[in-house]
Amino acid sequence: MSAEASRYRPVSISVQRRDREVAIVVVGDLDLASAGRLEREVAQERAAGSTRLVIDLGDVDFIDSTGLRILLALRNDAKRNGHVLTLVPPPLTAQRIFTITGTRALFDWEGDRPGRNVPRAQGG
Repeated sequence: MSAEASRYRPVSISVQRRDREVAIVVVGDLDLASAGRLEREVAQERAAGSTRLVIDLGDVDFIDSTGLRILLALRNDAKRNGHVLTLVPPPLTAQRIFTITGTRALFDWEGDRPGRNVPRAQGG
């Protein structure tokens, strides 16, 4: 088994709720296989009335074009419907897709605003 293959972590998505704010924590790869799960989870939270969503990408190893497309669609939905969507940045290697595509500035990032502190889920 190659070193690259041994680093793969199955994706997990967990949810933390605090009042009307929800943190959705993604671990592993945000790609064709997992992006739909994130989209469904966000839709469930929006249907439940959540108006402040934080998508925690802090433990995401890789984001492909499908993952980016879903994040952009979620961002556009938030802007259109007046709810808040904030991203916790992924590690530098996974941030590349935002740099290459020039999309980083389109998102609101955790840490860009003073006083924001959403706890990250423990475990995964």
